[in-house]
Amino acid sequence: MIAVVSVFPKHLHRRHLLSAVSWKTKASPLPNHHHPFCLRHPRSRWILNLSLLTFLTNDDFRQERLAQLELLDERRLTALDHLQIYQKRIKRAYDKRLHERTFK
Repeated sequence: MIAVVSVFPKHLHRRHLLSAVSWKTKASPLPNHHHPFCLRHPRSRWILNLSLLTFLTNDDFRQERLAQLELLDERRLTALDHLQIYQKRIKRAYDKRLHERTFK
C-alpha cells in the first residue's frame, strides 16, 4: 500500500499554483532542469522549487516520522541545555553588580 504524503498545506494546493518549470543553472552538470510540479506564487517568481508529492509506503512513512520526532526531541533538549546555561550566566552577571544593602 502506498501513502501519498503532501509537503505543503492544503490551502496551497490549487491548480493555478501548479505548473511545469524549466530553468538553467551554472552549478549543475545538466543544462536544463525540469520539475513537473512546482509551486508558483501568483505575485512573485518561483518561491519554492520542490516536488509537491512524495510517495512513501506506510512503514517508510512511520520510520521517517519517528526519525523526525527523535530529531526534534534532541533539538528541544539541546535548546533547554543552552537556556539553562544562559540563565546561569545572566544570574552570575547580575549578582556581580548587585550591592547588598542593610537597613537599621
